[in-house]
Amino acid sequence: MVELFFVSLNFGPAKLTLESVRIVFLLLFFGGFYSSGWGQTWPGIPESGSSDAIASDDPRFIGWANSVVNLERGPMQVEQPQLGLSTVGDPQFAVGKLDNLVISLGDGGSVILGFEPAISDGNGPDFAVFENSFFDFFLELATVSVSSNGHDFFEFPHFSETDTSIQVGSFDSLQASNIQGFAGKYRAKFGTPFDLSDIPESFLLDVDRVRFVKITDVIGCILPDFCTRDSKGRKINDPYPTPYPSGGFDLDAIGVLNQHAEHVEDFLVSGNLVSNGSKTSIKHSTSFSASIINQQGKMVEEFVGKPGENLISFSYRSGLYLLRLKSQTHSKSVKILIL
Repeated sequence: MVELFFVSLNFGPAKLTLESVRIVFLLLFFGGFYSSGWGQTWPGIPESGSSDAIASDDPRFIGWANSVVNLERGPMQVEQPQLGLSTVGDPQFAVGKLDNLVISLGDGGSVILGFEPAISDGNGPDFAVFENSFFDFFLELATVSVSSNGHDFFEFPHFSETDTSIQVGSFDSLQASNIQGFAGKYRAKFGTPFDLSDIPESFLLDVDRVRFVKITDVIGCILPDFCTRDSKGRKINDPYPTPYPSGGFDLDAIGVLNQHAEHVEDFLVSGNLVSNGSKTSIKHSTSFSASIINQQGKMVEEFVGKPGENLISFSYRSGLYLLRLKSQTHSKSVKILIL
């Protein structure tokens, strides 16, 4: 009965029974009174006035994931692998527009989705991830990472200030304003936004051509041997255990807000092999910003370019640098080798 209830709450194929309706009522009435930490820190629940959640029918969505590259389901309960893996949902349920059909990842499970055209770093958030929580305070979390080449993935910073002195139970509550950078922060039909500019610059990631997004379930167990940790090394506390076939993060869809457009006028850079002190020409039809990043990921210079031709002098130590260019409609990363 409990399993049927859980599948139903995750919009799976099972129908609600009278017993499951009773459990839903008890959860909604009592479950919200428990929360491990309720401080207002980051954006809150949808329609709260402080939220950055994006509704699934928002006209800004211009594309959706169109392929499943890899799926690795996790166990229903990481401490008891003999229970087996999560099984709910066909992988193709995560492809295309939001439809309330999900794929459940299980504890620590992951899925990589492909995008064509690629996602690009534009103005504001670039894509949003949809989970299927039935309630603003029942949240199952996942980390998000992206890749241009399908091999090197870069994770979005993610932070949890939920108290970890007590385990959040299977149906206990989380406060959205205590967590940031996780998929699953908002209830069904509201996507959690992600901005590619939040990821530190890297030579191995072209943020104008992100073709892969990886979603990895957060193991919310607070035991040190099993827990997932945030970007500051803190334990992440979310509902645990959820030993059901639909356990773990339930991915519904990933919607795209900014796409790479091949027809947009590109930046023209005269050359990427230069000697110290020599100049490189950068041409673009509009004003743009530029930054130069060294191999340690530190920005060594930034400037604003004008429409037309700009001559840039590279007076730095010999080595490899990243020239990051961005206009209102387009962005480009160019590797510059200074001899």
